[in-house]
Amino acid sequence: MKSRLLKPLRKINNEFVEVPFSEVFQYILQKVKEKSPASTLFLTDGNLSNEELYQIQRLARGGVKSNALASFEYLGRGEKFYFDKNDIVPFAELALATHIFFFAFDAQSEHKEFQKSKNIAERYQIATTFLNSFFPPTIDYFYFFRAVNHYLLVNNLAKGIFIEGVGKNFLNYKEKVINENFQQLLLLAKATEQLVVQFIELIGKEVNPVLVYQEKYFSSAAIAEMTNFAMLTEIQTRMGSGLLGLKANNNSQGLFDMGFFPSLAPGGNKWDEQNKELAENYWQTTVCVEEQDVFENIKKNHFQNLFLFGRSKIEASDLQLIENIPFKVIQTFEVDETIRFADVLLPASYPEEVGGIYTDSTRIPRSVTPIRNAPLSYNNLKQVDQLSQLFGLAPLVSLDDIFVEYISFFRPGCRSASRHFFTL
Repeated sequence: MKSRLLKPLRKINNEFVEVPFSEVFQYILQKVKEKSPASTLFLTDGNLSNEELYQIQRLARGGVKSNALASFEYLGRGEKFYFDKNDIVPFAELALATHIFFFAFDAQSEHKEFQKSKNIAERYQIATTFLNSFFPPTIDYFYFFRAVNHYLLVNNLAKGIFIEGVGKNFLNYKEKVINENFQQLLLLAKATEQLVVQFIELIGKEVNPVLVYQEKYFSSAAIAEMTNFAMLTEIQTRMGSGLLGLKANNNSQGLFDMGFFPSLAPGGNKWDEQNKELAENYWQTTVCVEEQDVFENIKKNHFQNLFLFGRSKIEASDLQLIENIPFKVIQTFEVDETIRFADVLLPASYPEEVGGIYTDSTRIPRSVTPIRNAPLSYNNLKQVDQLSQLFGLAPLVSLDDIFVEYISFFRPGCRSASRHFFTL
């Protein structure tokens, strides 16, 4: 068993050497300042709390002056995985479902929210179907749902309030889809007409079907087309019926809520003058909110510095994207071969050592109370706070203070203007 990293390590002469926090922070400041602010990339994952994510994006935008923020979960996939809470079936409503259909899950999956969904189904004796065996392994979900929706529209099987006026852009969507080549859609979906018909009948016979899908295996386009299907069949209109996408990690939703995308401010809204003014008032400095495509810039070798915060192991495909960035700071629990290319390693702390708020896939927040101190001089929050101060920001380290600050970015009111839209 590997031992836990408890002190910072700096690579000197190709060997990691233990150094004090104060020294390594000064070294990081020096290296980052040598390059333009925009050349620094901040990467994380959905296993950090809202407070940790907020603090990191504050360091990036207000301290370093870089808006290059991303996560491996959504890198190159876009931001269209941010859904209105009212369009997600809450876990509390799963008990009302007549049948739960699982996409891209098998019964042995260890995904925590899948286990929660499965347990609810078992407790309330709700029928379940695992569609891995229904679909061919090579299924393309976007083209499959496009083919399904084509079939529904051409055969006048679509019904309900969304095609009668509630759904926006329906006529444009209908015209485009019915004019597409059905056989070509089936070919691209790697499906058959029989499979399409069987699927429509399978869902259509249920009063309250819930389609639970593993988000990591669906493109944003596939989810949009599945949402179109839910509107065409009116399964979105009833309690205990509709769609439930399960995100990869326990706070993947926090990546959106805390603005860990170049175009999103904390609060999950697009950057505008109101959000920018609020950030500048809180942080007492100018902020960088310049739009960019982080994924493309990584592929173009644009970045010279990397901060990688998170609690997930780095996948081999992700390593290939970042290993050639000249200066790399990685926060980790232990030293292993996958991160030996780093220049600085910072010790990470566990959720129960830091605490904070985590938001589940149905956008319900839950608070984690720290139950022990990290065996580190500085836990995750204090490390980022120390770096933030070196880059000119005021101290911000307590969970309560961070919460009060980021909650100010959330705007009350209904987002109905962007809901019930048939996406082309």
